[in-house]
Amino acid sequence: MINWILNHRSDILLFIVFSIGLQLTLIITLMGYAILNRILQSRLRKRLEKKHNTWYKALFLFLEDEINASDYQNLVLKKDYVYFGDFIKEFLLDIKGDEKSKIRDLLVELNFDNYLLKKLNRRTTWERVYAIYFLGLMDCHKSISNIRDALHDKSELVRLTAATNLMQVKDLESLETILIQMQTKTGKEYQNLLTVHLLEYGTSILKELERIFRSIELSDWIRSICVQIFGYYVYTDVQDKVIEVYTATEDPELKISCISALATNEDPTLIDFFEQQLDHNNQSIVIASVKALGQLGIATSARRLIEFVDSDDFWVAKNSIEALTQLGESGLKLLDEAAASCNKQMNRDLITEFTKQ
Repeated sequence: MINWILNHRSDILLFIVFSIGLQLTLIITLMGYAILNRILQSRLRKRLEKKHNTWYKALFLFLEDEINASDYQNLVLKKDYVYFGDFIKEFLLDIKGDEKSKIRDLLVELNFDNYLLKKLNRRTTWERVYAIYFLGLMDCHKSISNIRDALHDKSELVRLTAATNLMQVKDLESLETILIQMQTKTGKEYQNLLTVHLLEYGTSILKELERIFRSIELSDWIRSICVQIFGYYVYTDVQDKVIEVYTATEDPELKISCISALATNEDPTLIDFFEQQLDHNNQSIVIASVKALGQLGIATSARRLIEFVDSDDFWVAKNSIEALTQLGESGLKLLDEAAASCNKQMNRDLITEFTKQ
């Protein structure tokens, strides 16, 4: 081996020199590219800063009606739309009222909505997400049919963005598809997102939500949110279905949502239903039923509620005592009698606390 190295040392040295030269060439090339890229980025940044300043000053002139949309259009080249979108987005997020409406009108005049609609067909997921998100900021109703199509996009992120957008513009036609798709999700973040957006529809959602609730097989967490919406707006038309769902489900959270929603109806005919649930083996369901009876405020339910005043469970006892105080004189009288016979000092203290208020 040593002899071979000695016989070929000139070739080996040549190879080493070549390798070092190649590495130096690559290093110099990369350094040159980095320097050139930094120069180009610096020039782009300066050019964008100049454009942003121009757009910024002109935007306030536009909002003050000192220039019109055509004047502004001359300042925004189509090749700069990607940068202009980032610039104008902050104003759409921060400005409210008439000024926000004027900015939306300006974007339509600039044909920015059509620019975004074309992006919905791009292969890149993030471009489609960006387009849907921005069209939502613009409150662009002409894009609704396109965004409905995006509910069936191959990308889950695009589908979720489309669903959020359509809920923001309160599109009832897509509600069924959205709920069906959302029910495969798990996690509190999805529950919170859906609850907030459904509440923003206002009472206009109730008839369509009832139709879906009655006719579509939804997951328990989706049905729980639907029931909460019905309860929030005291929507009594769906009372029979809520009772049916309560009876059929084994999910405790859905059961509690049903009881809480039914309680808001303040229907005296529900007293037997609520009293029956006092025998449930789930503490939270018992407490929800106790609260419901308190909301009803019917004196005859005092005979059942008094059974729980001396409960070993603090929360059951506390809510039962509070519910009895809501029944008026009949409840207070029973509490006075129970105070003397309670086995637990804590429960006696609770009775004293609530009856002295």
